[in-house]
Amino acid sequence: MHRFGSNIRNGAYYNDYDHRDTPSHYGGGRKVDTAALRATYEELMGMSRSEVADLKARSPLSAHGRRGLPDYFSMSDLGLDDLFRDADLSLPTVTRAQAGAVVEGLGGRDHWLTPIGSITNPYRGPAPATPYDGKAYMSRNVGDLYDTSPYDPLKPPVESPYTPQAGPLGITTSDFIKNLGTLTAYIAGS
Repeated sequence: MHRFGSNIRNGAYYNDYDHRDTPSHYGGGRKVDTAALRATYEELMGMSRSEVADLKARSPLSAHGRRGLPDYFSMSDLGLDDLFRDADLSLPTVTRAQAGAVVEGLGGRDHWLTPIGSITNPYRGPAPATPYDGKAYMSRNVGDLYDTSPYDPLKPPVESPYTPQAGPLGITTSDFIKNLGTLTAYIAGS
């Protein structure tokens, strides 16, 4: 995939067979870890019939009936193995100092503020249809100032008036969940 132009009115997407300078918000290619795939394949092929039967019996894909989730289910990134019937989803150990740092991060507020990783341009009305022949927006998440697509403020397009800058502070779901998970693990472990 490629893109020309600078906004929705003077640009478009097209495809060709050139893998360079593809839009950063579309995967222009994929790296496959063939060594890891081969190692997993060899591990599975080396299992006995009883080991395969045990693995299959514990698999979340072969569950019969309803099965409850652990009390604290999403305290970390989960993989398929974490959903097996006997998976260890124990809480992380959180020290008093770590929990205290999370609480102190509130400051005098009732919420945590975090730098926002993506911002958008404010809506300025209909974008101009004037042709744009440059390549500054070719492989970026955002086009000219009329484009309201989200982008990383530290890596904006190279054309003026864009300049790299830290994102504004805001409330993010990911940091809220991480902080509450830390406090939950501390209280549950006390």
